[in-house]
Amino acid sequence: MANIQHLGFITYKITPFIIVAYLVISSLLSGSIKGFYVLAGIMISAVFVIMVDKLNPINELFIKINSGSNAPDLIKNIEQCNLFTFEDGHLVSKLPLSTSTISFIFSYFMTLIARFKVAKKNAFFIVILTMLIGYDFYYHFTGCKAVSYLVFIPFVIGVILGILWGVNVNESDVINIKGISSSETCGTSSKNKYSCNMTDGSQIITF
Repeated sequence: MANIQHLGFITYKITPFIIVAYLVISSLLSGSIKGFYVLAGIMISAVFVIMVDKLNPINELFIKINSGSNAPDLIKNIEQCNLFTFEDGHLVSKLPLSTSTISFIFSYFMTLIARFKVAKKNAFFIVILTMLIGYDFYYHFTGCKAVSYLVFIPFVIGVILGILWGVNVNESDVINIKGISSSETCGTSSKNKYSCNMTDGSQIITF
C-alpha cells in the first residue's frame, strides 16, 4: 500500500514537468518558441515563490505550524513535500515549487480554453488538470503537514501569473490546445468551399 501511495505521489509530482517538457520539445521540433513562453512563466512564478518563502512572516508561520515537531521528522517531511526544491542538499524553498508549477499550468490553459470557448474539445485535459490540483491540495493537507495551508501561497502565485500569461498570449502563439492551435485553421471561402491551413513540420499546406 505504501509503495502505491509513493508511486502516486511521484506521478503527480512529475506530471506537470512532463507537460512542460512536451511543450518545449514540440516547440523545438516545430521551430517555434511557443513552449518556451509557458516555461518562462513557470520559472518566473517559481522565482516569486522563492522570494516570498524568504520573508519573515512566512518563516514565522512555518515555525508556528511545526512548533510540536522534532527536527529529524520535520526535515524528513519537508524533503517528501518538496521533491524538486532541493539542490546540493540545501533547501531552495519550504513552499512547494511543484504547486506553483501545477497551478500556473492549470490557470494558463484554463484561461485560454475560456477565452476561445473550446471547453468541450478539451474536456479530458481539463479533467486531468483539475485532478492534479485536487491531489496537490489533498496531499499537502494529509501527507505533507509541514507545509499545510501554506500551500495556498504558491498556488495563488501560480494562478495569478498563469492568468496573466493566458490573457496576454496571442492566438497564433498558443500551442497544442484543440480548437485554438494555429497549426490547423479552417474557414469558408467563395462558392461554398472550405479553405484550410495545416502545418506539416515547418511547411504550411493550403487546400
